[in-house]
Amino acid sequence: MRWKDIAPCSSRLLPAIAPLFQKPTVIWLGLSLAIALLYCLPALYTAFSGEYVVQDDARQHVFWMQRFTDPGLFPQDLFADYFQSVAPWGYTQLYQGAVSLGLDLWTVNKLLPIVITLTATAYAFGTVLQLVPIPPAGFVTTVFLNQTFIERDDIVSATPAAFFYPLFLAFLYYLLKKAWFPCVLSIVLLGLFYPQGVPIMALVLGFRLLQWQQGRLRFSQMSADYWLWGIGWLVALGVLLPYLLQDSAYGPVLTPTQGQDMFALSSEGWSRFFVEDARKYWICGKRSGLVPTEWCENDLKILPQIWLSLALPVILAFPGRSRLTRLSTPGISLLFQAAAASTICFAAAHLFLFNLHLPNRYTEHSFRILVALGMGIAIALLLDRFPPSRRQRIRSGILLGVSVWAIVTLMLYTFVKDADDDPIGHYVRGEFPQLYAYFRGQPKDIQIASLSREVNVFPSFAQRSIFVGGEGYTLPYHMGFYNEVRQRTISLIEAQYSFDPARVYAFLLQYPIDFWLIERTMFTAQWIQKDEWLKQYALETTAPQTTLKAGQLTVIQTLAKTCTTLEVEEFQVLDANCLRQVLKPMAVDQALEIHRDESERTSKSQTKSG
Repeated sequence: MRWKDIAPCSSRLLPAIAPLFQKPTVIWLGLSLAIALLYCLPALYTAFSGEYVVQDDARQHVFWMQRFTDPGLFPQDLFADYFQSVAPWGYTQLYQGAVSLGLDLWTVNKLLPIVITLTATAYAFGTVLQLVPIPPAGFVTTVFLNQTFIERDDIVSATPAAFFYPLFLAFLYYLLKKAWFPCVLSIVLLGLFYPQGVPIMALVLGFRLLQWQQGRLRFSQMSADYWLWGIGWLVALGVLLPYLLQDSAYGPVLTPTQGQDMFALSSEGWSRFFVEDARKYWICGKRSGLVPTEWCENDLKILPQIWLSLALPVILAFPGRSRLTRLSTPGISLLFQAAAASTICFAAAHLFLFNLHLPNRYTEHSFRILVALGMGIAIALLLDRFPPSRRQRIRSGILLGVSVWAIVTLMLYTFVKDADDDPIGHYVRGEFPQLYAYFRGQPKDIQIASLSREVNVFPSFAQRSIFVGGEGYTLPYHMGFYNEVRQRTISLIEAQYSFDPARVYAFLLQYPIDFWLIERTMFTAQWIQKDEWLKQYALETTAPQTTLKAGQLTVIQTLAKTCTTLEVEEFQVLDANCLRQVLKPMAVDQALEIHRDESERTSKSQTKSG
């Protein structure tokens, strides 16, 4: 059987239900896109509300792309090189192509979410119409899908995970339309932007070979299904093979045994993974759990979608007199196949823990999509059970309620975010432009060391390299990278809170930093006891606590006035070369011995990670 001879489900359904809905499909699609755009506006306003505004995740995943504009930026930068090495090829090429056209990198990053959102909305609307070709059902689906988008920062960050939504929805849409070429193309594109989604697509194609007929599971009798399965799997293998064969320059992937010994992955760590609560670990964990984390928060904006979607199997099992339900069932099975495929990938990621990255990444995005689709379809099927005389009135009430719900929740979301001082879209606003301008005026090859959280925005706002970064920079999944960052951080903590000039000088000998940024409050009890960054390393160094108990000035505090080149409020920028010159006559012999010991410790740590 030829592909073009296979009639889509909608061609059988449309004549039966078209008289019920006279509104042109394009109007409902337009309304869906309008709602999507409306939901984008608060984040867009925040993104362009100042010169120094950057999305939280983009600080790590996008900053290094400033090299596209100026190749001289971030020379031999550990963080820039690492994040560049793990960025998917298509994602990198998209930004590089935009920059090559003369577009500003950060402007592209802030505008891309609109394109991604509108594309995902259009495909979600189209997918629903392929299953139950009722335009209002597509509208309801897109409203709740976009509500999910604003709750999370996946799309607003325009990082690789954001592209899963439009590309996976495109895959479902073209699979239902039995459009062979664009379906395969969506697999290729997802492999280039977010490879974790490709195994889900491949498994879905395999499930499509199985059909439930007359109470029995049978293999498909259509040759087109086998052609698509074969080509789809070859394409999936082709796009995944480079990732599977590529060896990271940053050491082996973390093993479960190593992870269980890491504070970073403990219940109190910044990349929390291993928790004692089984429910949190297997179901609700941000990285280890089966479902999106917001599903476990009893949020009234999420619960209706979940319960209506869970009711969908019951609705299909008991169609009653609904002709629409009986005719739609074969197509709707795709949603269950996608859910099963995601769950299998989730289980495989746990079985081969960390080798397939994080288990939750295989379900959280797809489950959000499937629940939104399921809700819209469930409402349409339930509505079809009412007598024709009542459908119009009920439908109008549902659509009015959904529209009001969309606007009210958007207003409440904006108000609550402002009241909680939690920026919409998780955008970070730079509050010290004088600092950024000062460092930006320095040579491009400088390196800035600091334990201040402000250092995390320097690569984005000042375009200069940092010695260590906060939790978003310290990813623990490649041991070579993680051990280097960990050792740097411990060395910096011990040097900053040391009373020994030799130890500080040894640190400056070992690491070629150019500036050392401190805050005056860093040496107070409140900072030392409450700073989250210091807490992460409390088991590995007690230098801050020792300083607090001693009640004396550290070496850095003593020399701060001598070597300060800039003061901005609580911040002091120290010239590292000045520190070296002052400390050299005080501690050169002892410092050299400490330097050798530190080098040996670092070498052993790197050998162990390899």
